Amino acid sequence: MNKQEVWFIINPISGTKNNINALTDYIAKYISLERYNYSLKFTEYKNHAYDIANKAVELSVDIIVAVGGDGTINEIAKALIGHSIILGIIPVGSGNGLAKHLGISLDVKLAIEGLNKQRLEKLDVGYINDLPFLTASGIGFDAHCAKIFNEKKHNRGIWNFIRIVTYEYCFNYKDIECDFLGLKNKFFRITFCNVSKVGNNLYLAPDALSNDGLLDCIAVKPYPFLMLRRILGNIFGKKIKQSSHTSLLRAAEFDVHIDSDTSIHCDGEIYILNKPIIQVRIKPSALTVIA
Repeated sequence: MNKQEVWFIINPISGTKNNINALTDYIAKYISLERYNYSLKFTEYKNHAYDIANKAVELSVDIIVAVGGDGTINEIAKALIGHSIILGIIPVGSGNGLAKHLGISLDVKLAIEGLNKQRLEKLDVGYINDLPFLTASGIGFDAHCAKIFNEKKHNRGIWNFIRIVTYEYCFNYKDIECDFLGLKNKFFRITFCNVSKVGNNLYLAPDALSNDGLLDCIAVKPYPFLMLRRILGNIFGKKIKQSSHTSLLRAAEFDVHIDSDTSIHCDGEIYILNKPIIQVRIKPSALTVIA
């Protein structure tokens, strides 16, 4: 059997706490050398994972394994869309939403053993304008908090996330105003999901599937402060439902009209959009991933 060529693209600063030497030792110890020839590549700057993955595409590498969080996976996936290269994942980020959705173990040894078994699955890719996302994208409160959370490079984790959400909701956040579904209204957040849950075990769209050719949209109108605790409980408890404040929608495309520049997040990474129309689309079965 011809061995497959595998590149591990490792983000050395991903997650809350990672020992790079331990990671590379695990790879050397548990990767199947009967099946694979492997190389280790380390990122050194933002979007370096994308550059490395592009080089792998040029060289027709068989498999690229993202060793990092959802942001690292997103960078690599951008280079793989439309190509036959398989995406593998060793989740060592702070959230690891895609890995959790796909059932990939957060234990490094077990994740590597999963790579050896190579169970393949097709994955849809969402687009918000020309920006691809694998887990979720959105505007409003999600993007506002993601920006602040990303600035806490050395102070992440679920409790810091809850602290940021509570503080920003109480003191800093202002609802967005836009035209969505033909109605101009204020929204707390509008989120488009390709998976059931995102980082920190947030079930933003409990029924979303990553291979059905559709996106799940959650549009939330402003709600009273006293409902915050219940809203958080519903998100962590997989209980988001249709209500007077929440609309649950499923479609292959959505349009949002907004007058001012706005922040969006794609798989937790922040971008500024200065276009009056936000177009959200799905590209079915755009990636092959080891699940």
